[in-house]
Amino acid sequence: MSFSDEETDALVSQLTKNLSPKEKKRVELLHQLSKMLAKQSKKTPPPQSNT
Repeated sequence: MSFSDEETDALVSQLTKNLSPKEKKRVELLHQLSKMLAKQSKKTPPPQSNT
């Protein structure tokens, strides 16, 4: 299952609306990290096996 950036932002927004500011910041950090990792994985070609 995958979501567009807009869908993910909407989901995160709804899930964090009742969290404390500290918890929101933590979730937002994880969200940003996951975006960075996804972008990185799209740039890096998969490793080639030597079999």
